[in-house]
Amino acid sequence: MGEPPEMKGRKRTLAVLGIIVLIILLGFIGYKYVIPRLDLEVKVVYRESQLANINLTVIISNEGNTDVDDIWVRVNMDDENGRTMGEMNRTYPGLSSDSSRDFGRNLVGDQGLDHIINVSISFEHDGKRFYKDWSFEENEEIMLLAFEERISDWFP
Repeated sequence: MGEPPEMKGRKRTLAVLGIIVLIILLGFIGYKYVIPRLDLEVKVVYRESQLANINLTVIISNEGNTDVDDIWVRVNMDDENGRTMGEMNRTYPGLSSDSSRDFGRNLVGDQGLDHIINVSISFEHDGKRFYKDWSFEENEEIMLLAFEERISDWFP
């Protein structure tokens, strides 16, 4: 006597579901650990205080699975009149995967004005040099803002 036909159908369905789950799991593991990828996130946090202070904090996170070398970051903030309120330059010898660095600076200025935050970054990854420049405009009446930019590259 063999198994009833409905049991064979259930076993087949479970086997197919198990294979699908295994394929999804292997895809995730391949993405996270096997396939070389660059995934650098640069976050600029803008905070205002009640005492006319403005705090800029820059957080650089390497969320990829390969290291990044020779990092240079420059951040400056101008007001709407074109006056430079402050500038920060940082260099780091490297940033390993799943790690981050942060730096900040307090600036004194008129919080009633709009501000433009300019960010430049340069780094080396697998013998290739990357450059990126971008700007954020702060014209909100909000005392805490976070601006984020991602730099990604697959199969470097």
